[in-house]
Amino acid sequence: MMDLELCRGLWRFFRGMAIGDETLALQEIDQVGAGEEGTFLNREITARRFREALWMPQLLDTAMWRDGQEAGREQEMLRRANRQ
Repeated sequence: MMDLELCRGLWRFFRGMAIGDETLALQEIDQVGAGEEGTFLNREITARRFREALWMPQLLDTAMWRDGQEAGREQEMLRRANRQ
């Protein structure tokens, strides 16, 4: 289960992205301009693209390699995978 989740995340990362008017958001760039009318952070297309690109694994604990407290998290991650 953990391999499947990791491979799905890698597939999403390496599949690339389509290039076109929608993905480049040329209309949004024209509307926002140099920033006088706001930023891209408050635009719907930014939120939509973020949700599409965000990878939130259910089994893999992405924090376990950050703070040095891996021992307990690894066992919990394995328990979650076994339950799944």
